[in-house]
Amino acid sequence: SRLSSVPGLSFTQSGSVGQPASVFIRGANSEHTLVLIDGIEVNDPSSTSRNFDFGGMNMSDIERIEVLRGAQSPLYGSDAIGGVVQIITKGIDKKGLSFHLGAETGRYDIFREHMSVSGRNDQGSFNLGVSRYDSKGFSAAAAAYGNSERDGIGQNLINFKGNYSVKENLKLEITARFTQADIDLDSSAGAGGDDPNYCADNNHLLLAARGEWNTRPGRWKQSIHLSYQDINREYDDPVDLLHPSDSSKGKYKARLLKLNWQNEISMSDNADLVTGIEWQQERAESTYAYTSAWGDGNSDFPRVSASTLSA
Repeated sequence: SRLSSVPGLSFTQSGSVGQPASVFIRGANSEHTLVLIDGIEVNDPSSTSRNFDFGGMNMSDIERIEVLRGAQSPLYGSDAIGGVVQIITKGIDKKGLSFHLGAETGRYDIFREHMSVSGRNDQGSFNLGVSRYDSKGFSAAAAAYGNSERDGIGQNLINFKGNYSVKENLKLEITARFTQADIDLDSSAGAGGDDPNYCADNNHLLLAARGEWNTRPGRWKQSIHLSYQDINREYDDPVDLLHPSDSSKGKYKARLLKLNWQNEISMSDNADLVTGIEWQQERAESTYAYTSAWGDGNSDFPRVSASTLSA
């Protein structure tokens, strides 16, 4: 990952593409890194550490990645104790309608196919893309212990980004992004870590709308931003020849709804006043069940929700 070359930032991944990956900024924990996609918070409320898994990130529509190192809590909240990673998706600069079709291949049987259509005129622009990524990967468990079963990934991405100027002083923006991935996993890194039937099915839906209104051009600008995030993760590890005595299954769901209203007022040529109010609601739930030679068990964490209001 190119993130690993950023000074003060560490990137760790437990295997090939698709395996869990985390970012650590200036020695802080991974949960202390806030991750944004086009300004939208994407940290997972159902994760025990509430971090963002970079392992399943599809890079087909990414234009650039910006990193803010060091505590950013006054502006971004407690999730940004270590810093902020801002992921910017591709925009459209060229006027007119354009179409793009491409395919790539590489080591570990990597295949990537992507298609996009985009357009721009004086009133707005849009970009619609679809991509597919496949790789057979390599064993997430250590080869030094004899693990050789390859752990691959199959991933689909649909993304849309558009903006439209309704009036000279009124602009609307819409963002939609859906990622679905089937990922092969392993039980551990040590001897017997290979687990041919252990897999994950991850789905991530991101929707956002933003309106910007210049109430008094050059003096007062208002913006309203509404975003919704839906995460579903399922893990299934049935019995196999290497693990004939135990099996497990887990499901994790999370919802994050956020509404922000901001006002930027120019008090003078040298002073601006920024005020606003923000409301956020999180919901998460999980279920886990296992069967083994030593007995069965399960856990069911009911839906937990939390709402915050800040100004």
